[in-house]
Amino acid sequence: MMDLLPLVFVQPILFAAAVSDLRHLRISNKLSLMALGLFIVCCPFLPFDEVVSRLLYAGIIFVFGFSLFTFHIVGGGDVKILSALVLFIPSISLILFAYVFSACLLVGIVLMIGLRSFRPNFATDWASIQQGRTLPMGISIAMAAIFQLYFLLAVVQ
Repeated sequence: MMDLLPLVFVQPILFAAAVSDLRHLRISNKLSLMALGLFIVCCPFLPFDEVVSRLLYAGIIFVFGFSLFTFHIVGGGDVKILSALVLFIPSISLILFAYVFSACLLVGIVLMIGLRSFRPNFATDWASIQQGRTLPMGISIAMAAIFQLYFLLAVVQ
């Protein structure tokens, strides 16, 4: 259960990242740094080998994400916040997280396409709703963290 507490504490940061991405198509470096700082605070409460595993997996995600960023496939803020999120996922459940994140990406894409198709019916200045803009991944990242937490809590009980 102690492995899940950091994932609980990072939820507000991920919510702020999702809202920022929806409004501005930008995730602030401050949010990624806040998540990293929170992980550092949580490290003494986790086994050493678990901390090392999480750092290794987050590094792999960051390197892979950075390569996608260089080809303009994903945004830099998305890569940083996703790498930070992986620090909070228990290493034993990373495969589950990959499935959850994939499903949340699909849901996020469908959600944004749906919102954009209804855009003429309401006025907004949110950048993610504007036609011809990139799709925000922040909402999918936050959804994946929430669902991962609930799935892991269901397994623990």
